[in-house]
Amino acid sequence: MRNTGIKGFISILLCFVMIIGLSAPLRVSAEDDKKIAELSAEYIGVKNENGDVLVGTALSKTDFKFTMRYDGEEKFVPLPESELSHIKLSLNAVPIDAKSAFELAITYDNTAKTKTGEELVYKITIPKTNETFDKMEATWNGASKYHVGDAIKKGEITLSVVYGVITPNGRTQTTRTISHNQFSISPEAIVVDGNNNITVEFNGRKTNVQVKGYGEKELEVIYSGDKNLVVGQIVDTKKIKASIVYTNNDKKAVKTSDLSFNNLEVKAPGENTVTVTYGNLKGKFVVNGVAKTAEKMSAKYTGTDLVVGSKIDLSKITIELTNNDKTKETITAGFTISPDTVKEVGANTITVSYKGFNDTVVVKGTEVLPTNITATYNGGTVIEGSKISKSGILVTAYYPDGTNKTISDFDISTETMNTVGMQEVIVTYKKLTATIYVPVTAKTVTQLEAVYNGGALEQYESLDRKKLVVTATYNDGSSSNVEDYTIMSTTASKVGDNVFTVNFGAKTATFTVEAFARRIAGVGTLESTVGGGDYSSTLTAFIQDQFVREDIKLETEDLEDDLIKSAIKRVNSTKNYIAFEMDIDSFQFDENQYLIAELTIPEEFDPARVAVYFTPDRRRIMVQQTGGLVANNLYRFYAYSSGTYVIMENNNNDVTKQELRDTEQRKPFMVVSIDKSLTVGTKSKIKPYVLFSKDKDEEFTYEVDNEDLMTISKLGEMTAKAVGTVSVTVSAKKGGYSETYDIKISPKEKKRKKAN
Repeated sequence: MRNTGIKGFISILLCFVMIIGLSAPLRVSAEDDKKIAELSAEYIGVKNENGDVLVGTALSKTDFKFTMRYDGEEKFVPLPESELSHIKLSLNAVPIDAKSAFELAITYDNTAKTKTGEELVYKITIPKTNETFDKMEATWNGASKYHVGDAIKKGEITLSVVYGVITPNGRTQTTRTISHNQFSISPEAIVVDGNNNITVEFNGRKTNVQVKGYGEKELEVIYSGDKNLVVGQIVDTKKIKASIVYTNNDKKAVKTSDLSFNNLEVKAPGENTVTVTYGNLKGKFVVNGVAKTAEKMSAKYTGTDLVVGSKIDLSKITIELTNNDKTKETITAGFTISPDTVKEVGANTITVSYKGFNDTVVVKGTEVLPTNITATYNGGTVIEGSKISKSGILVTAYYPDGTNKTISDFDISTETMNTVGMQEVIVTYKKLTATIYVPVTAKTVTQLEAVYNGGALEQYESLDRKKLVVTATYNDGSSSNVEDYTIMSTTASKVGDNVFTVNFGAKTATFTVEAFARRIAGVGTLESTVGGGDYSSTLTAFIQDQFVREDIKLETEDLEDDLIKSAIKRVNSTKNYIAFEMDIDSFQFDENQYLIAELTIPEEFDPARVAVYFTPDRRRIMVQQTGGLVANNLYRFYAYSSGTYVIMENNNNDVTKQELRDTEQRKPFMVVSIDKSLTVGTKSKIKPYVLFSKDKDEEFTYEVDNEDLMTISKLGEMTAKAVGTVSVTVSAKKGGYSETYDIKISPKEKKRKKAN
C-alpha cells in the first residue's frame, strides 16, 4: 500500500510538470550543469609531406585539438581551456619500433563533469615514420632520340631518392627508385640541339639531368598533286608534304599550317618553281604550266513557254563553258540556235552551237495566250526606299475563250519605291501590261544615338570626330551610321563630365566625355632627351600636385631647371628598348608625393604595346610601373624611387638579366598598384610589391574602414558595394611597410536614353 501511494504521488507530480511545461518555456540548464558524454581529439602537430610524424618527436597537449560532446547533444564542441588541465597523455614521445603507427591514450580525469562519473578515455592512432629525406639523383637512359620540340618521356628518366632510417641501433640509409608518375620535369620538351638541362621535381625537391636533342638540318618537300597546272591555277598546299631532316638524319613531318609558300600561282606555261619555308629552312619543287583552253559547254533556257510559231528570244539562253582548269565562263552572245522558232506544242529540242561545241535546250510550246490582264495593288502603304512584295499584287489574265485565272509568274517594272506619294508600277505578263499605283510615305528618322570611342580628354581639348559614331534609326526599322550630322560644340570646357549634343534629321542625341585638368605649363616642369643609337625619346617630369582641378590652383614646388638632366645617367638604347637611370632620391618630396614622368614614344614602337618598367639594381626582376597612354605618342608613369627605367614594347624577354647586371644595393620600399576609382558592382585586384627586400615570400594584408561600401578578400580583390569614399590600408607583414589609399566609389553608369 505504501509503494502504491508513492507511485501515485509521482504520477500526479509528473502530470503537474507536464501541464506547467505546456503553459511555459522549458528551463535550459546552465553550461556548468551539463555532463560530458564523449571526448575526441585530432593531431595538429608537425608532420612530413605524407602526413607522418617522425619517431622520437616529443608530444604535448598543444599538438592536439580537443573536442567533446555534451550529454543529449549530437555535435562536438571545443573543450574549454579551463578544462585542459584535466587532459593527460599516455606517452610524451613517438616510440621507435617496426609499426607504421602508434596508439596514444588521452584521458579526461574531471569525473565531476562526466556523464558516467568516471574518467573519459579517447584513443587516437597517429601515422609515424622513421625516415628522413637525404638527397636524390636523376639519370637518363638515352633510349629515345629526341628532336627539338619533342616531348620527353619521363619513363626514360630514373629518379633515385636516398632516405635516412632511424632505428633503435642508430641511423642507416636506404635508396628507392621513384615512379615517373610521381615526379615532374621542366621543361617537358627538347629546346636546343645538344644537351638540354632538365629539372626533375619530387615532393618540392629538385635535381637536374642532361637529355640530348637533335636540331634541324634541312627541309625536304614532296608534292603529290598534278604537276601539270593551267596558267592562273594555284598549287594545292594540302598536297605539299614537308619534313624536317635533323642532324642525325631523322625525319619529322611538319604541319601544313606551319609552312609558308612562295610562287603558288602558275603565271606562265613551262616550269614554275614553288618555294616552301619553315623557319629558316627552305625547300623547292617544280610544276609545269599549261595554257588555258575550253573543254566542254552546257546551255540553259530561262525564258517562258512560247506559243507555237513564236521566235525564241536568244537573250533567254545562256551558255556555260568549262575550261581545263575547272573554271567556268558564262556566254550570252555569239552563239546560234537551230531551229529558232517553236515548231510544236510541248517539248521542243533546240540545238545551241558555239565555237565547235554543241548542247541542247528544251522550250515548251503552247497554243493559247491571254488577250488581256488586269492588276490590283492590295499591299498597303510602303516607306520610301522599301521594296513591295509581289504577294500584294493581284494579277488576272483573260483568254480568248472567255476564261480567266489569277497568275503569279508576272514581272514588275520596279521593286523599290523611291517616289513619295503614288508611284506607278508596270505589271507585265506574256508581253501584256497593266498599271498599278502604290502609296509611298517618306522615310524619317525616329531615333538618334551617339557614342564617343576616343576616351577622356584634357580640359579645353577638342573631340576627335573620327571616333564619334552617330547612328540613325528610321521608321522602316533600318539603321545606319551618319556623318552629315551637326554638333553644338566639340571642346571639353570643364573638368569632369562634358555633355555634347548631336543633331540629325530633326532628332538629337547626347553623349558624355570625361575631361582631366590641364597641367600648368612651365611651372616646376623639367625636360630632357633620353635615348641614342636606335631610338630617341623626350622625358618630362613634374611634381604630382601640379594640376588644376575644379578651378582650384594647387601650389607647385619650384625645381631647378637642370635638376632632372643631372639626375639622368647611363642611357642605353637598343633595337628593343630605351633604358636610363634616374636619381630622384634627392628631390625631397613631401609625404605621399612622387614624380610624374611622361615619355614620348619613338615612332618605331607600337603605342598599344608600350609599357615602362623599373628595376632597382639592374639585376633583379623588372616591375611594370603604374601608368599608361595619355595621347597617341605620350606615355605617363609614376616614379617612386631611384633606379633604372626602361620603355619598350611589352615583351619581357627582350631585356635579359645580363643586360641589367649591377652591384648597387637599394633601400627596400613598397609599391602598390591599386585602382582609386571604382563603380558600384565592379571588382579590382590590388597588386603590392616590396622592392629590394630580402624576404622572398612577403605576406600582405588588406583592410577597409567601411565594409558597407566595400569588401576586400584575403588575396586583395576589392568589391565595390555602395557609393562613397573608403580608406584602404595595404600592409607587408614581414617588412613592416604600410600604405593607405582613399578609393572613390561611383554609382553605376545609367544606360543612355535614346532620343525620340
